[in-house]
Order: sequence, then structure tokens, then C-alpha cells
Amino acid sequence: TTAHGGAHPARPHPKAARDVSGTFVATVVIREAARRGPWHLAFPPELEAEYQAPTAEARRQWVRLSVCVALTTVLGFAVIDHWVLARPSSPVADTVRFGLQLPLVLIALALTARRWFARAYLPAITLAAPLFGIGTVVMAAAAPPDQTALITSRLLLAAFYFYFMLGLGWRRALAINAAMIAAYAGAAAGPRGVRAAVLRQP
Repeated sequence: TTAHGGAHPARPHPKAARDVSGTFVATVVIREAARRGPWHLAFPPELEAEYQAPTAEARRQWVRLSVCVALTTVLGFAVIDHWVLARPSSPVADTVRFGLQLPLVLIALALTARRWFARAYLPAITLAAPLFGIGTVVMAAAAPPDQTALITSRLLLAAFYFYFMLGLGWRRALAINAAMIAAYAGAAAGPRGVRAAVLRQP
């Protein structure tokens, strides 16, 4: 009781206070998202950092596993192209695969180590992913006509990876896929386009 004989006002339970706080934050975030619209959805930096911190290690492990799968995919496609399809080796495809894509994947794999992931992985993959996608476009352009559909279908696999497997935000993944689609459109632009130039390989 108080000095005047009255009762102290009841203190809110800590859990109830946390619930109210969480509800308030959620309401603010929802209102901000509604104000900006779906194409500009973003969280305040402090909330984004608070969300990312507890999941950072799990995200790193997921990305590392995904890059390992990408490595086996690059090597697996090399085996398929050279021995399963049993077609003459393409200097362009081999140059892209072993001179561009394989080094990019190995670098990305190295950067998924705990020492480098937080500060180096995202900038590196932002540059490496579109280069990898453009390399796939060049390989599709160099493929024989009867295998163009098979090689081109790998662009879908690359797009899926960029969106869901590499830990990229949706805006960054969308921009990377847009660059790959633009490269593919350029490669398919008529008989005098990139495809015709690539097919004049020795």
C-alpha cells in the first residue's frame, strides 16, 4: 500500500511488456511497408541487424552447402558434356567453364568461411553471380543447334540459384537475373548476333 493507504498500481508482467513491444514494432513495420509499397519493402537498419544476427551462422552454413552443390553441378555438367553427350569439346564452353565459372565458384566457396563471410561474401557474389550467368549464356550460344535447348535450360537452374540458394536479397537477385536475361536476349538477337560470332570458333 501507499503512504495514504492506497494500493500500488499493478506493474505489467515482463512477458506482457515484451508482447506489447513486439506488437508495436510489428505494427510500425507493417505500416511502413504499406506506405512504401511492395517494390520498396525494407526494414529499418536496426531491425534488420537484429533479425540477421541470430541467423547469421545458419545462413552461412546454408550458403556454403549451396555453393558446394554449385561446384558439383559445374563439374557434373563438364562430365555430361564431354562423355555422356559424346560431342566434340567446345573451346568456348571449356574456356567459360574452367576459366570463368569454376574459379568463381571456388572463390565463393572460400569466402563462405567464418573469417570472410560477413564482410567479403556478399560483395564478391554480387559480382560473381552475373559473370557466372553471362558465361552460361555464352555456352548456350556456342552449343550445337540440337543441344541448344539442353544448355539453355541451365539458365533456369542459374536463375533459381540466384534467387533462393546464395543468400542474396530479392532486389540483388532480381538485378542479377535481369542482367543474365539481357545477355541472353543479346545473344539471341538475329543471325548476326553473338550466337553467329561464337559459332565461328575454330
